[in-house]
Amino acid sequence: STIDVGWLVRIIGLEKATELNGQVGSVKGFLIQRQRYEVELLNTPDIKLIQARNLEQLPIVEEVGIWCKLLEQSNGNDSELVALRQLERLEEINMTVELLVQTKVGKAMNEFAKRVSNDKPTAANKARQ
Repeated sequence: STIDVGWLVRIIGLEKATELNGQVGSVKGFLIQRQRYEVELLNTPDIKLIQARNLEQLPIVEEVGIWCKLLEQSNGNDSELVALRQLERLEEINMTVELLVQTKVGKAMNEFAKRVSNDKPTAANKARQ
């Protein structure tokens, strides 16, 4: 199965770069000639090239929880583009009532919108939608 751009994935089963196992990243693209996904690690600006067999898509509840934490931690210093990418991914996810309750994503998005409304009006408006 293919992994879509924007999805959060966990790196698993690497035998050489074992320090990357367990790390979470966002899929940025797929390099056909190398047969690897470009994965931007969440805790660093690094982009790693990883084979599909070494990636697992996060369960939706975990992914939404991570995006919520990232929005909560955003102090306005991130670029508006980064915030918009996070919000666009949240928009793609089919939010059920259960998911909204479990993750409190609505609250995180409202608080984010309040914090960045002056500096990042486009991201703030998207968060309010």
